[in-house]
Amino acid sequence: MAQRSQDRTDRGHRRGGAEVSARAASPTAIGEELRRLTDGVAERAHEAIDRIAERPVQAGALPPLTLREMCDLSAIEDRAAGRLSNREAPDELRADHEEIASALRSTIGAAEEERDYATVNLLSEILREQEEQLWILRRTLAEGRADAAL
Repeated sequence: MAQRSQDRTDRGHRRGGAEVSARAASPTAIGEELRRLTDGVAERAHEAIDRIAERPVQAGALPPLTLREMCDLSAIEDRAAGRLSNREAPDELRADHEEIASALRSTIGAAEEERDYATVNLLSEILREQEEQLWILRRTLAEGRADAAL
């Protein structure tokens, strides 16, 4: 049985007139792709947070020391009211990334006005990475929806 299932996956099959890999079209495969994507996003987010947190200290400011201070400084608000379903989470992740990119653009503008070019460069690099992740996320979500429709 497992071999027959694997043969079907390797050959692909026709659904709705289109040749589709059974593995690529399965909800499990789409979920696995999103899991890999979000794991990578989380790693890059931690790296970006560290780089951003170091910048004010390099410029002579005191860092926030408590969780409350960090939350008070945050420009990003949690929109989710509780746990999200598996169908809601990817769209919420996309919206979060769009909000972060917008906040980065705004902060880059403020840093440019202050002629803080080190911060502009740092945030511009992080924005570039953020926009790349957003593009990958949008593409993955679109492919998953297209596969699910077949």
